This record gives sequence, structure tokens and C-alpha cells, in this order.
Amino acid sequence: MIGRLHFEEGYPLDLHRDLEEQVHEALRQYQDQVEILPARRDAYPLTPSWWTKNNLDYRVEVHPDGSGTFYATPREDGNMPETPAFAAGRTGAMPTRRGLIRELPEEGWIAPPIAGPLKDRQTMGIHEIVIFVPGPSPQIA
Repeated sequence: MIGRLHFEEGYPLDLHRDLEEQVHEALRQYQDQVEILPARRDAYPLTPSWWTKNNLDYRVEVHPDGSGTFYATPREDGNMPETPAFAAGRTGAMPTRRGLIRELPEEGWIAPPIAGPLKDRQTMGIHEIVIFVPGPSPQIA
């Protein structure tokens, strides 16, 4: 199953701490708020609706067998943005010229978090965390 932990106002990040550590901390703190996504034909959009200057669109496809595919794809010109997250690469993530694609759970149980500026435009934070939870996906009737 694919689960989604959504932070409407964002989960503030401490830029002096490890991002992965903060993702795990958020998951432990809010584990009871993980929403299990049913399998469906089209992808779930994950890009915050108020982001207007972002380079990437984020989405996740949920498959009936419980697996999923996470995408972070360029919005405009089809080129990979030169951001630290993409320049450094991520274990289990496959950066391509079409963006970042990650198969869950084959390439890990958690997708790269969707993080960026919060609404105050002063603070960075996590907006979405997508995780794999063992078991088949619920089906949409």
C-alpha cells in the first residue's frame, strides 16, 4: 500500500540537521495521520497548489499490488533543475532528464520528501511524505 503524510501548513525543517532524520522524526510523530491511497488509473497530484515558481510537479501512482511509482518531473523545459537535492542524488532514486522516478518498495520504502518554502516564504518545510506500507492497495469502486 502507498501512504501519504500531508502537512497543510508544512512541517518546518531545521536546515542544520539531516533531512532524512527529520523525515523519520515526522513519520514517528504523525504516524496516525498517514492516509492510505487506493489504487486508481491516474496519479495522485502532490505538488502544493499554492506553489507558483517551483521547477517540478510531484505525483504518485498507486498500483493494485500495493506498489507505487513516485515522480518529480520538470514543469516547463524538460531539463533537470540544478538543485542540491538532485545534484547530490538520493539512494534508490533514479534521476533522469525527465525528472526523478522512484519505484516503491523496490527502490526503498520512502520517496524523497516534497519540501520547499512554507507559505510565509521565510521557512523551509516538508509538505508531503510518501511511504510504502506492506499489503495490497485498497481498490476504488
